[in-house]
Amino acid sequence: MEKELIGRILMVVGSIVSFKISWWAPMVAAPLIFKVYILMFCFTDRIYDRNLKMFLDLLTHASYFGYLIMCVVLFSQNMGKWYFGFLSWLIVAQFLGFLWPRRWFYEMVENRL
Repeated sequence: MEKELIGRILMVVGSIVSFKISWWAPMVAAPLIFKVYILMFCFTDRIYDRNLKMFLDLLTHASYFGYLIMCVVLFSQNMGKWYFGFLSWLIVAQFLGFLWPRRWFYEMVENRL
């Protein structure tokens, strides 16, 4: 359960540090850092504490929203087209599923059984 929180913190720190490379680097680094973290530590824990679960889900939605804002702002500042940032967010965060926590999938399957 705290592994997911650590993964989110590493994602934010990695995207801030990668901003020194180029303006587009945080958009690539944030989801990749979290995906690699998930693959390395492969957490599939079910969280039984409702308050911690709500906090982690809030943090997940905040990271989705922050990633969307970051993509839109960076693309509009550097390319002049905000919708390119929105499209890149759709492709990376939704289509490829880099930011989707595995815990949600396992809990959804477990609830259906």
